[in-house]
Amino acid sequence: MAETPDKPAKLFTLANRRVPGERYELVGRIEHVRFQSDDGAFVIATLRPQQGLSVTIKGPLFGIELDDQVRVEGPWEDSAFGPQLRVEAYEYLLPVTAEGIIKFLTTQLKGVGPKLAERVVERFGQDTLRIMDEEIEQLRSVEGIGTKKFESIREEWTKRHGQRNTLIFLQSQGISMSMATRLMGYYGAEVGNIVKTRPYELAKEVRGVGFLTADRIAQRLGWGIDSPERIDAGLTHTLHQCETAFGHCFLYAEQLVDEAVKILGVDQVLVEKQIDEMLLNGRLVEEETEVGAAIFKRFTWMTEVTIAQDVRRLFESTVDENELSESVLVEKIETALNIKLASQQRRAVIGALTGKMMVVTGGPGTGKTTLVRVVVEACNRLKWDVQLAAPTGRAAKRLAEATGKEAKTIHRLLEFSFQAGGFQRNQDKPLPSAVYVIDETSMIDIFLMRALLDALPDDARLILVGDVDQLPSVGPGTVLKDFIDSGAVPVVRLTEVFRQAAESMIVRNAHLVNQGLMPILPEVKEGELVDYYAVSAFDGAQAEALIEKLVCERIPQAFGLDPMKDIQVLSPMRSRPGGVEPINRALQARLNPDGEPIGKREDALRVGDRVMQLRNNYDKDIFNGDVGRIVSYSPREKAVAVEFDGRLVIYNPSELEELSLAYACTVHKAQGSEYPAVVIPLLRSHHMLLQRNLLYTALTRARRLAFLVCDPVALKRAVGNAQPGARNTRLAQRLAQSQQS
Repeated sequence: MAETPDKPAKLFTLANRRVPGERYELVGRIEHVRFQSDDGAFVIATLRPQQGLSVTIKGPLFGIELDDQVRVEGPWEDSAFGPQLRVEAYEYLLPVTAEGIIKFLTTQLKGVGPKLAERVVERFGQDTLRIMDEEIEQLRSVEGIGTKKFESIREEWTKRHGQRNTLIFLQSQGISMSMATRLMGYYGAEVGNIVKTRPYELAKEVRGVGFLTADRIAQRLGWGIDSPERIDAGLTHTLHQCETAFGHCFLYAEQLVDEAVKILGVDQVLVEKQIDEMLLNGRLVEEETEVGAAIFKRFTWMTEVTIAQDVRRLFESTVDENELSESVLVEKIETALNIKLASQQRRAVIGALTGKMMVVTGGPGTGKTTLVRVVVEACNRLKWDVQLAAPTGRAAKRLAEATGKEAKTIHRLLEFSFQAGGFQRNQDKPLPSAVYVIDETSMIDIFLMRALLDALPDDARLILVGDVDQLPSVGPGTVLKDFIDSGAVPVVRLTEVFRQAAESMIVRNAHLVNQGLMPILPEVKEGELVDYYAVSAFDGAQAEALIEKLVCERIPQAFGLDPMKDIQVLSPMRSRPGGVEPINRALQARLNPDGEPIGKREDALRVGDRVMQLRNNYDKDIFNGDVGRIVSYSPREKAVAVEFDGRLVIYNPSELEELSLAYACTVHKAQGSEYPAVVIPLLRSHHMLLQRNLLYTALTRARRLAFLVCDPVALKRAVGNAQPGARNTRLAQRLAQSQQS
């Protein structure tokens, strides 16, 4: 059976009370399979125990069928339909008596009746099922089994029991039921052989299987810690971690060796030898820099190289000249829209209309949105097609609202298809000729930028808009910063804060923080409301209590804002005191105490909860960071309905891991969004992420109100920390070199 918690399960008998939360072991026969998800990852069934009445069991009972004899283990749970056992581990039980084996063969194999089953058992006795698994050719010696019948039996047995044997093997290696199901879905019938012979490939190919999991499996199978396959996988894991956890595109050779030795626990010489081998076979790429040898994964290196090549391709192509004078056109648009552009904005608009590529960057209140509106209007008057896009659904929605024109996510623009295996728009099938305006470019990592540039036709124009001082992308690289630093692309930096925006303390304090200066509190007259406040808190408990009071009472009462829709808590950390997880639990208990729980875990979601999508789901057209609200739950179908901007999306049980509570979220998750009000905790316990760009990003998420709940020492550290850790990237140098050559 699969690994289970240390607390032993009770063998269920008639004398047992079904105590919710207590673990029990049941042995019996499957009477009825009531529900099975399409991927087999979740099953609800009725089991007849050896003693007592039938009970409902539910869980990842992969491949379970009617009349199967099983042993299941897990805790009892109460439900609207009575007690149920939530299966956390199970195994198939094969019959051992002649009578049991005969019944098993007749129920499990089509075309095998009682008489034929009796002849088989008479021939092989209690060894029958082993023969079926290991020496099935011997069935040919049984009277009545000709070639056609034998092939039929072998096909049926392999289909029904091959998966089961594989599942038993995977569980014996400590692989959880959900992971075993995922592996079987990915590799099919070959999974057992792959796990035995190439266990480290699991980490490279299957989402959710990391190096540590693959290494644990390999060690149980007897693989040596100094095997080249293990060191190869450890080096790949080290570079992958540097990309996903730290945003690096490469590691210097000394860094790579040191980190890999820590992970693998082997001699440095073996690691260096394997690096040389991976460089020879092209899986790694080495480049000499002024600091030392930089080592990339080949795909990451190629991504940087391709971005630089595509930028050069765009600049080398030509486009039709405007028939109208750009300055006259801009003046007409200013009159039509009743606006007056600043000189920086005017220069950016004219540059966008006359050039092939431009970067526009600036902080809050500097007029980036107004500039985009003018560019869109100019394109309309010139009868140019203009396409708007942003990295996230929330950012695209904001862009559409600001311009009055449809905006897409970059993934939708590039027609991403999970089934077809990636972006359908690419160099072979480019996007149509148009002006492309991409907002929130600071959120774009090197892989998404490569996909975008790869799909642009030669005669496209590209305008990248974003705030370079915000947090960099979650994925590797600092694309917007590298474009600006390279000098290879025209850049307009908007610095003038317009009068209306300058009156906002949110905007003023965001700019102060960005300059390394402490934010200031406005002078408030009695009864007057302002848009920026700060209150001191010196530990997690104090901060969490203050946040709960602010979100649930003070802000709604003073500003008339709905805590379920309008107020977002943004924390630097997830699990630390004053972090996302404890705040989410506190606000759920306060704002949604009576919501129907979905599951029995202490941190279960509830109907009515505000929730966030944790990763892109292209089938559902829901993306990482989208926020919705759970509106219903069907216990019978185990289906959860979530409303996202007026659209209902249904989640089955295996998909619920894509959702989390969203009363609070990390600052990174909030990029590309704006909220009427944000509450920002900053504590000394958040020391790992007390960074200027994080505080700046958090403040600029607030549209109407920003409220800091902070330790003054932590605030000072955040403002003073302008170097949160430079990312290793060579893109700026490549861009510069591509324009010089």
